[in-house]
Formats: sequence, structure tokens, C-alpha cells
Amino acid sequence: MVSLTALGVAQPLSQSPNSHNPPYTKSIEVLHWWTSGGEAQALNVIRNEMVSKGFLWKDSPIVGSDGLQQKRVLRARMSEKNPPDVVLTQYVPHFARSGFLETLDDIALEDNWQALIPEPLQHSMKYNGHWMAVPVNIQRFNWVWANKKIFTTLQLQPPQTFDELIEVCKKIKQAGYIPFAHGGQAWQDEIFFESILLSVGGVSLFNKALVEFDLNVLNSEKMVTVFERVAQIREFFDKDFINRDWNLATSMIIHDKAAMQVMGDWAKGEFTKAHQLPNKEFLCFAFPDTRHIFLFATDFFGILKAPKDQNKRSQHIFVRTLFDKPVQEKFNQIKGSIPFRQDINMQHFDECSQQSKTDFNLALKKQRVVEHMDMRLQEKRRNAVYTAIANAFHDHNLSAKDAAKAFLKAAQTTQ
Repeated sequence: MVSLTALGVAQPLSQSPNSHNPPYTKSIEVLHWWTSGGEAQALNVIRNEMVSKGFLWKDSPIVGSDGLQQKRVLRARMSEKNPPDVVLTQYVPHFARSGFLETLDDIALEDNWQALIPEPLQHSMKYNGHWMAVPVNIQRFNWVWANKKIFTTLQLQPPQTFDELIEVCKKIKQAGYIPFAHGGQAWQDEIFFESILLSVGGVSLFNKALVEFDLNVLNSEKMVTVFERVAQIREFFDKDFINRDWNLATSMIIHDKAAMQVMGDWAKGEFTKAHQLPNKEFLCFAFPDTRHIFLFATDFFGILKAPKDQNKRSQHIFVRTLFDKPVQEKFNQIKGSIPFRQDINMQHFDECSQQSKTDFNLALKKQRVVEHMDMRLQEKRRNAVYTAIANAFHDHNLSAKDAAKAFLKAAQTTQ
């Protein structure tokens, strides 16, 4: 039997946020990877609400943000017939196909999810036509987070085009700062790669290359251009970027060591935790040439098949808690993301979140909302593609043409 500790998951801990909790009459165990400061604070919003309803919260955090470790842990828990109640995921089909998840069709119909949830999210949370998970946010991936002090000192403006970005990076490097704080882990490389690809060919190239895996497009000069841009960008990382955790890269922006980071909007949770404000200590802007495109992913909670009816009732209370307007507002204000509910007033959110919401609505109308690649790739192809992208970011001897060929080969990997 595999040890859960060896897999990188803490044993379930019964946690309570304060000493004034009501008597516990039921429990809920949540398996997740939200272990950074900002993420943990956001999760506390959900935890506090469940505790106020009489639940003993059992916290099962997993080390690692790429989801791979979580899959291993959940498989081990399921094989031991000891599943948690709820699991955090961005890839609903994987768990649904494995037979781990309960369908939520009854709740979805009763609570009118069809009207409350934007269509791109509905596509991601269904499997074979059934509602299989509940969302908690909408996260934008093609963000750049920047240190305002460095930009002001060097009299720089947020770049609008990729060529402008390169010029800005040169000036930052000449001034003795690190242009890009980057964490050289495969999933972080992939997020950067998607933004670069969108800057080259927009939604059309993204869909043909990363959704359809069109071989003609994957074998085109545009893909070589994408990897040429990767090679340009990697010259603006520091020498210690390999395997750096994403929140440590964000910390480099917070502490004036680096100028920019390409990362999803959960990075804003780290600025918030450090008591920094948008347009005062930090800047947020879309990756150059992608302003009118919204690259997104969603954090979903899947409900594990419960051995007892009592567990199922507890799970359904958890699902409905995520839909509560106050929970949606408080959670996303801390997490950095925007609410998935379309009827949430954004007036109490900061400028970055308000801009994200505006850009999402516009992209939705223009059909420029694109789904982060990791939300739909099956594991074998995902691993092959991630390796090809990581090699392009890490291997300075790899030419753009060879990197494009390697990506083409990886994209043809099937389960």
C-alpha cells in the first residue's frame, strides 16, 4: 500500500478557524493543493462558512500545484476505499472518466445552473452531458504582473506588442533588475507558452494548434515563430529560475527583485496578502498582443461518490455553499480571480478584477474566450506536450525549428 505521506499529502487535519464554532454534527473532508498564503486565505472563506453550518472541516492539502500529485493521491485513496468528500480539480473529465465523481444533475436543474454559469465553464464541467463538478471561480492566465516602482523609476509603460515587450525587457535588464521572475516548472512554462502562442496567432492559431492539433498548422512557420519568441523571452530569466515555485517568483516582484511575472490571477492573492494594491505597488495588464483574448481555467470541486447518504447530504451543502453570493465575493476578492456567477456586482473588487471581468464579458461576446490546455488534455499527451515546452524554455542549445518539431511529435501522442 502506498503511503499518503510519501505521496506528498498531509494526513487529514480537523481545522477550525476560531474558538467560537458551533457543535460539530457532521464533517467534510476536502482534498486540495491550495497551500500558498493567498490560496489558503481564500480557502478559509469556504471553510468558515461550512464551520458556521456545523461542519467539522477536515483539511487534506497536497504539495504541488500541477495536479499530478493530486491524481496519484486520489487514486490511492479510492483504492483504499477511503475517499475524501470533495476534491479540487481543473480537469473534470479525468476524474469523471475514472468513475470517481457523483453526477450533480439534480442540483444543477433545481438551482438553474444553466442560467448562472457561462457556457465555456459549462463545457468544462460536464462529462457525457452530465454536470460533474461545481466551479468556484474564473481565472485568467494571460496576465502580466509587474512591479510599479521599477516601471516608474525606468519610465516604462506596459508594453502593448511583443516587440515593445522585448524593448522593455532590455531596459529593465540594463538597469540591473530581472525582467521576468519565472518558475521553471513544466506547468509554469506551459502558461507562458500559451500567452506567447496567442501573441503570434491569436485565437485561430490557439484553436488549431492546441485544441484541434492540426498537423498542418503544427508544422507551419507560425509555430517556429512561437518558439523563436520563447527563445527570446528565456534570455530575460535569472539563472536560478529552474524549479522555482510560482509564489516565490511572485515574491520577487513584491520585493523589487524582478519586474514582471506571467501567471494566472491567483498571483494577485500573494500581493493582497503582502498588503499591496494594484496601480500603487503593482500593475496588471494582459500579455502583449492578447488584450482582447481571455485565456482561462476554472477551479472546480468534484464530489466523490459517497458510501453513506449522510456524506451525500453534506456534500450537497458544500456545493450550494460555493454558489452563495457572499462566498463568491469574499473568496474571489482574496484569491484574485473573478466570480463564475454572472449576477455578482463587481463594485467591491479591485481594478485588476474589474478589468478581468470587463475583458471576459467582451471576449465572451466576440468568441475570444479560450480554455487553458491543461483542462482537456489526457494525461499521456499532456505529459509529452509539457516536456516539449519545458525543453524549449530550458535548453539554450535547442533551436526554434527543432523545438517546433519536438512539439509536433509530442502533440501526436495519444492515450
